[in-house]
Amino acid sequence: MEKQIKLEANQTIVVNGAVLNTKVAEQLKTFQENDNESIKDLKGYIAEAICFISKEVLDYTGLDKESRTEYLMNLSSDLSYCRDYLTELEKP
Repeated sequence: MEKQIKLEANQTIVVNGAVLNTKVAEQLKTFQENDNESIKDLKGYIAEAICFISKEVLDYTGLDKESRTEYLMNLSSDLSYCRDYLTELEKP
């Protein structure tokens, strides 16, 4: 059974160590509306960025190719982590 809590302005609650306020709750609600449409859009944008980065790694011909490749691969990894984390925010 789910329990609903209504927050008033300037109130916070702590859930498993996470501090939630009305602004955070509203943002999460926005992300989850319309069958998680905003979350899916963000995940799509991140996936496109990862593809772009991969293409840049393959196509880059500058003198600093090794350091640039390392930087871009780390960035791609970080974005992948963010994309996976967004999945956890989806409303079941």
